[in-house]
Amino acid sequence: MKELGVGIVWFPPLAELVEERGFVDVVEVEPQIFWLPSERGELYRADGAEMRALRALPIPKIAHGVSSPVGSPRRPPAPGVVRFVRDVTALDAVWASEHLSFNRASGPDGEFNAGFLLPPRQTKAAVREIASTVREFAAQLPVPFAIETGVNYLRPRADELSDGAFMTAIAEAADCHILLDLHNLWCNELNGRQCVEDFLAELPLDRVIEMHVAGGERRNGCWLDAHCGAVPAPVLEIAAKWLPDLHELRAIIFEIMPDYVPMFGIDNVRREIEKLRRLWDGRKHSDAIDWEDSLAALATGRHTDSSLRQELACDPGIAVLRDLINAARAGADVEQLKLTTRLLRLTHGLPALQAQLDAHWALRPPEMFGATEAASFGEFLDGVEIDIPHFREVLALERALLRIHAVGDMQIVRFTCNPTPLLSALAEGRLPGYLPYEDYCLRIDSNGEVSLCSPA
Repeated sequence: MKELGVGIVWFPPLAELVEERGFVDVVEVEPQIFWLPSERGELYRADGAEMRALRALPIPKIAHGVSSPVGSPRRPPAPGVVRFVRDVTALDAVWASEHLSFNRASGPDGEFNAGFLLPPRQTKAAVREIASTVREFAAQLPVPFAIETGVNYLRPRADELSDGAFMTAIAEAADCHILLDLHNLWCNELNGRQCVEDFLAELPLDRVIEMHVAGGERRNGCWLDAHCGAVPAPVLEIAAKWLPDLHELRAIIFEIMPDYVPMFGIDNVRREIEKLRRLWDGRKHSDAIDWEDSLAALATGRHTDSSLRQELACDPGIAVLRDLINAARAGADVEQLKLTTRLLRLTHGLPALQAQLDAHWALRPPEMFGATEAASFGEFLDGVEIDIPHFREVLALERALLRIHAVGDMQIVRFTCNPTPLLSALAEGRLPGYLPYEDYCLRIDSNGEVSLCSPA
């Protein structure tokens, strides 16, 4: 499945954000909000005009069920499933999801509706039965299917699986995807159930294709998944921490109930989406990549704002690595620009040469090959004011030789003295004596052969 991005659950008060081109990447649709009861024909009829309008939106759609939960050995009523499947097709949804909950039960007077999504029994036996329901439901859909991690206001029981182990067992037994509702998990933790970190540590993260976040509120001593406003900061922090590990994540959806939109404000909804956009854009951060970028920057003497900077900078091994890298660079620079660096060292001393090497290394990172490293140093020296007779000419000659090896084109280098005694002296490790002004020209052919030629 392709990545969709950041989106919102569609409700009429949010239509302007959905219709604003480029603001959201995907819209999640709950088809049941369009259903109307019917006493003839289909048990549920839908407003076809609304569905057609949503399908026409030029962004991807996801279908999210809210009335046919699959967290029970009882199968959801067939009419609702049939209607949901038709709506998934009508929306051209990329995938569909439902709650791992139940909302129907039986009593002395027969079957009744609980009026709420309730948490299922979390035992190994229940896993087998519920997984069968999930598989059967998913088989009827034309798109991939995900089960949502639910909210549970009950106290943990001694005989049940942990929340994370329960979700994992069903997802794997049913071979389905997971819709990770982080606010639900945070509610569970606040209300005394499994902490979010432990839940996620048990989850098969490669099955997570979608994430929900929302706001809640405290009522009667309990934190409720009310979908009533801003996403709590701890939920965003958890999302930021775990997003790099969710390699199959395809969308993050912000949830807010329509009744709360006027109180919360459309501009605040916009800001929540912008927060999620920043999370989404930064989600591919890798701890391994951060380590590599930080260590390489410090080892090469470059600036980094990484959180690892202070910790690594105190490690004495950094100095060892920096010395090894600089020794390799110096070896390449001196070997490939042998006469140029020798002229500088013989005239002004080794500290002067080292100062130029240090200045170059501070500006440019190492090159992969010795020839390109020396070419980089040669380019650097060409931009530095160095008052040594014939320095520019010797540098031009060695840079020309490097270009020959790189591109194979003939090169011409001009000299203001006879180059033979100048180059011979440097090759022998000494400075030349006085060299009178003369106009000379060296021709270097594509094989690196050097010969005198007439100045133009």
